[in-house]
Amino acid sequence: MLKFSEKENDVCIFGIPMVELIKEGYDSPLKEQGCFKGPYPAGDPGIFLNACALQGRKTVYIGTAGKDDFGAAFVNQMERHHVCTKYIEQIPDSMTGLSVVSKYSNGKRDFFFTLKSSAAAKLKWREDYIEILKNVKVFHISGFACAVSESIAEACRRALNYIDDTTIVSFDPNYRKEMMAEKEFVKMCTPFFERSNLFLPSEGEAELFLGEGDERESCRTCSERGKIIALKCGSKGSYAFEEGRTYYVRPYEVEEIDSTGAGDIFGGVFLHSLMRGRDVSESLDFAALAGAYAVTKTGLMNAAPDNRQLEEFREKMHRR
Repeated sequence: MLKFSEKENDVCIFGIPMVELIKEGYDSPLKEQGCFKGPYPAGDPGIFLNACALQGRKTVYIGTAGKDDFGAAFVNQMERHHVCTKYIEQIPDSMTGLSVVSKYSNGKRDFFFTLKSSAAAKLKWREDYIEILKNVKVFHISGFACAVSESIAEACRRALNYIDDTTIVSFDPNYRKEMMAEKEFVKMCTPFFERSNLFLPSEGEAELFLGEGDERESCRTCSERGKIIALKCGSKGSYAFEEGRTYYVRPYEVEEIDSTGAGDIFGGVFLHSLMRGRDVSESLDFAALAGAYAVTKTGLMNAAPDNRQLEEFREKMHRR
């Protein structure tokens, strides 16, 4: 069981402020003309943090956005859900990041990103981050965000120098081949994985850091060394591992509308549940419920449930 400190803030991240356009319908490649929904404030760090905030967590977002309408939309979304946006800098002459997504009926998704040339990539370490980092219970790291620019990865590396042993580090790889070659990504993220107390991979990502073989067995063995792991397997369900024990939650049967961002919502609620004092098994169930709730909605952050919605959805699912 993780032990959380009594520090002022619950969760802090270095993020990538961005918006997302989602192509309507299925099985239409991005190169073909079509209609899109959005823009939705997006980025896995923001979706994760937003999910934590909706459950009542005190959260801090650090990042750089463009001084444009998309940047304003992102900041407004964070503020509506009471995320601290004091450290989101909106910079002129640089556009807020954009992601464009198409969905396929087999579950596959195609992505197009403008992040590496966006304002998000311009985040640089600042000395005033130190005080925030010294007063946070959990520092969350996104591998995807670090792949956007070396300066974001460097900021995360420097952050680890200013948090003490009482600060929990959570790490979600969220690897995207569109952003970085696999070998380079693993090399960059290995220090984050090694320092993490909580590891939140999707199926296929754990083996990047644990080696090839039976992924679930590798996670179970790794958990014997003190790391809690939640493995997201989509329609196959989800697993958690603690001190060599394995827990499994079957997928909840719901009508899926859009799965984009559901894994990030899963991770945010899993962390919140642990912080609330639930054990790993119960936390896994709440996270799986949040993920199931999310796929019945659209709009990324708008798909995350608040505490009341999650409790009502839990009662509904458990009555079946």
